[in-house]
Amino acid sequence: MIQRFYRHRVRWLVCFGLIYITVVAAIATTASVNTYRESAIYPYQRVMDATPLIHGLLPFDSEHFYNIATSGYSGHDRNPAFFPLYPSLVWLVGQIIPPDIAMLVVSWVATIGATIYLYLWADLEIKHQKIKSPTLALVFIGIMSIFPFSYTLILGYTESLFLMLASASLYYYRSEKFIVSGVFACLCGLTRVQGILIVIFFLVEYLQKKDWHNWRLLTPVVLAPTGIFGFMLYQWQLFGTPFQFIEAQKLWGRIGGDRAIDNLLITATPFNIASLVVFLLLLWLTSRRLGKSYFWYAAASLIIAVVSGSLTSLNRYIVSAFPMLLALAIVFEKWQPKWKISFLALSIVLFISFLIMTTNIYFLG
Repeated sequence: MIQRFYRHRVRWLVCFGLIYITVVAAIATTASVNTYRESAIYPYQRVMDATPLIHGLLPFDSEHFYNIATSGYSGHDRNPAFFPLYPSLVWLVGQIIPPDIAMLVVSWVATIGATIYLYLWADLEIKHQKIKSPTLALVFIGIMSIFPFSYTLILGYTESLFLMLASASLYYYRSEKFIVSGVFACLCGLTRVQGILIVIFFLVEYLQKKDWHNWRLLTPVVLAPTGIFGFMLYQWQLFGTPFQFIEAQKLWGRIGGDRAIDNLLITATPFNIASLVVFLLLLWLTSRRLGKSYFWYAAASLIIAVVSGSLTSLNRYIVSAFPMLLALAIVFEKWQPKWKISFLALSIVLFISFLIMTTNIYFLG
């Protein structure tokens, strides 16, 4: 069975991705249509011009991406804080279909791409770690799919695109195709601010190998920052400063804003504290199971979140730091059946609960 899957793995992974998107999107749209509520708490609740059926799939940050895709950047609001690759792809697809639907098309295609590359990367990484388990990569994909915070993969967010690009970069790095790895790392830097953090993985790997004269190992290190540097040059030309994305973050009380300390305390909600505890536990597992390079890569996401002055969206950072979930999968395989069933049941219940809450405009992150 495993050998048959391995021969046709891409085909099976595409089928899985399509089924996953269909089921999760059906749950989300049904819940949001039946129980949708208006909220006056958040100025950006959803894409206001979206088709009513998909309102729930385009909450909160989706409004910013929609505005960038349809109207470009503005220096007078929060839009410059959002990186350009996802809205650019939405704009491109939006030349053929309505932009609200284009947002979901881009996210869903990226989800399928992420499924493929996450599996390919995990399969290589498991061999690199000398772990003998023919099913571990599939277990990892399963855990990624039902992890409570993975509901963002079918929304009009950047998570699925970032996962696809980051996992592709790590896969090609492990395949020793360093230029291709660097190109995908560059695209990560055009997708989210966390994209630049993949440089940490490349640098730690280079230092650990101590192959100082193998300059090919540094190719991704050189290419990875070009994405965010290109975005900074664009903002310099448009706004007169390359740091407009940082200035925009201050509107949320992040990165040295006037309310940074207060905002950090305000965002220390029970949900965000629970997310922080989960993050720390997964970091510990990563250090034990995958080593320093992945530990520091994942830890950097947490450090950025805390230093910026807000714990908001910390749950989404966990999904973006996906090597931590491979570490979880390694431990999961060794659990007794009763603990596996308990974990899977709890994850599915939380996944569906968080999905329904988010699509009905209850802000989780």
